[in-house]
Amino acid sequence: MRLIFVGCEYSGTTTLANSMGDWMFRAFGQRSGLHDHWKIPHISGHPPHEIRVTLPTEEEKKQILSASPVVKELLMRYALYYHTPSLKDDSHGMLVGYHIEDKIYGPHYFGYGEAGQPGDRTLVAHDIEQRISKYAPSAVLVLVKASMDVILQRMEKTPHQYQVVPPKDVEYISSRFQEEFEQSQIHNKIIIDTSKNDVGATNEELLNKVETYMTAEDRISLVARAKTNQQGLHP
Repeated sequence: MRLIFVGCEYSGTTTLANSMGDWMFRAFGQRSGLHDHWKIPHISGHPPHEIRVTLPTEEEKKQILSASPVVKELLMRYALYYHTPSLKDDSHGMLVGYHIEDKIYGPHYFGYGEAGQPGDRTLVAHDIEQRISKYAPSAVLVLVKASMDVILQRMEKTPHQYQVVPPKDVEYISSRFQEEFEQSQIHNKIIIDTSKNDVGATNEELLNKVETYMTAEDRISLVARAKTNQQGLHP
């Protein structure tokens, strides 16, 4: 199972991905990779389980923020293609933001990726989605939404240290994610609204919707894991 979560900052992409990761661990018996590297300066690490990764220090984060658009573009392009499937890979994993987040935030906030610039993100995103279609056709694109009022409340209640989207941009950025989701060539798509339900109920809704796109291998793994648990071989 490979899921790609996209949506405006504070819509709940990371929270939902973390919750889904916990379910995958229980369901499949292995910790799925969670890659959430596309909100500068948070370009490294695999929360909530940091494994064999050295995270940037606060000083290094400031250096990343102060880097030129050329340097930012290079860093993010390397991260994009590093996480893009290039061989047949049916392993479980989740990406938060990924090429769609970079396509929106890069030009709007960090000065790179516009049409005609090196690293034009429209061209990069198209190339990445072609590779996904070829090497990971079972991938599911999940648009995570929340009402403007809810996003603004979350911003006030739990502000991010390096917030990307200011309050005045929430409506526009949310609309851009909706637009990119609709235009995406990824075939499997799901929309989740986190405005009303808690994390548990939202995760249950996601599971119900994603079941349609589970591969035969996913279903076999679920059955095998369930039988193993019933036999008491694992806690």
